[in-house]
Amino acid sequence: MEEAQHSVPASPPAIWLVNDDPAQLMVQKRLLQRIAHEVRDFLSPVEALAQARQVETSPYLVTDFQMPMMDGPDLARQWYSLFPQTRILIVSASEVSPQDQRRVDAMPADSVRLLTSYRISELPGKAKLWFFSVDEQLRTVTDKVGDKVRFDPSVLEKLAALGGEEFVLKTIERFLRSVPEKLEGLIEATQAPDLPKLHLLAHSLKGSCGLVGALSLARAADELEQAAAKGTDGDWPTLVDDIKREVEVTFEILRWRSQ
Repeated sequence: MEEAQHSVPASPPAIWLVNDDPAQLMVQKRLLQRIAHEVRDFLSPVEALAQARQVETSPYLVTDFQMPMMDGPDLARQWYSLFPQTRILIVSASEVSPQDQRRVDAMPADSVRLLTSYRISELPGKAKLWFFSVDEQLRTVTDKVGDKVRFDPSVLEKLAALGGEEFVLKTIERFLRSVPEKLEGLIEATQAPDLPKLHLLAHSLKGSCGLVGALSLARAADELEQAAAKGTDGDWPTLVDDIKREVEVTFEILRWRSQ
């Protein structure tokens, strides 16, 4: 079995928040701190840009639409020129004019999004879905074993389309709760070894992997399942150790994904 190579970021990117209204800025910052490890707030878009030019990272941006000197779309355009890999959320408490909508539409749709007529309590959820979406988070990690992809992001994307972010998080939570018991059973079954039990638990684990798109862990479980089904002598502890290593990496990534 190839040695797993992985790298999980310590934390998601920071969010920079710009709003010229001090009261709104305070409330928005408090709400966004629920989903981000760091939120930097600015009353002035000019000041935010000046500070942004001095950093090497690519912070996400949440900006109010209507502001003096420089409005949200203008700030977003300049922010994107500094950080082409970032994501930007422009927020407006009311609908915008068709002309302003076209200004936003002219920017890359995979980098800039407009949120209008929203309730302030919705901001954390909307921002999390945009900034920390399923595909964005899973593709931010180096999720390969050799030349094989560790995760299939489309699985969680489909879950998100069916039931939203809450449904995705519940599915991940169920997966994280169910796997340790299966792994413990596999370890115990290597003692005899108990081939029917190894086969059954490996098959069950493989099925659970399909719920979250954990391809590499599913491959390790399938290898054990096939070996147990043949009923021949096998290096059962090694096969289970391969699964254990994949479980550790998979859990690390999914826990980060669900923060």
